[in-house]
Amino acid sequence: MQLVTSKGDTVLDPFCGSGTTCVAASRLGRNYIGIDKSTEAVELSKSHISNPVKTESNVLKNGRESYVNVDKAALSLLSGIAFNPVHRNKGIDAILVEQYEGAPILVRVQRNNESVNDAASSLAKAMKAKKSKKSILIQTNNNCGLFDALPVPEDMEILKSPAMQLNELLEKR
Repeated sequence: MQLVTSKGDTVLDPFCGSGTTCVAASRLGRNYIGIDKSTEAVELSKSHISNPVKTESNVLKNGRESYVNVDKAALSLLSGIAFNPVHRNKGIDAILVEQYEGAPILVRVQRNNESVNDAASSLAKAMKAKKSKKSILIQTNNNCGLFDALPVPEDMEILKSPAMQLNELLEKR
């Protein structure tokens, strides 16, 4: 609210519910208008405005960086490509800005302690949930897990990381 309004501005909350936005506006020196079709919500809002309860924001207390949960080393493999990092998702690390057939392209980087099969399985589940038609798994090691490599889904590409490619090249010597 502090980013987009100044003291004395009027804040409109068309679905005021419990009145959180109106209370915040009041505390920050803004005027406010709260609207809700539910009379119970309006009464609750009035109650919260009359007797506001200040709570601590973990984001403000800990800082935004404390909620950043991305693997920066993994995302560095996407340098030069437009993407949006994905926080707190076991199946994907990034979504490319470019789409494939109107659907998101999901990217996952295999972890050091993870098999290719497990990484591919996690990515396949995320594809289904996000209705993705194309995904990319960046392989960082040859660990297949307990079984040999499973068949790769047709809509998933597996690319070897630059480090893995270099190691394979050096091993051929």
